[in-house]
Amino acid sequence: MKCIFCLLEKEESLEHVFPLAVGGALTTERVCRDCNCRLGDHVDCKRINHLFIVMRRNQLKLAGHSGRVPENDCDFNCALPPPQHAR
Repeated sequence: MKCIFCLLEKEESLEHVFPLAVGGALTTERVCRDCNCRLGDHVDCKRINHLFIVMRRNQLKLAGHSGRVPENDCDFNCALPPPQHAR
């Protein structure tokens, strides 16, 4: 199989097009293991650990590969300061 990222002939790996942690059910097998790991470490990881994504995953009870739902330790019900407008 030719990897769609590195374009090398390598063994395929199951890649979630959208990370499993955000409900990604769409997958492809056109990615090699090396590229899949790099994507997970450098792209997916930063996105699924973003504060707003963690909050939403907690609300929706979306578990990732570890099988656990992230904790929501913050109190987000507090009033936010009014937005500042440019003058």
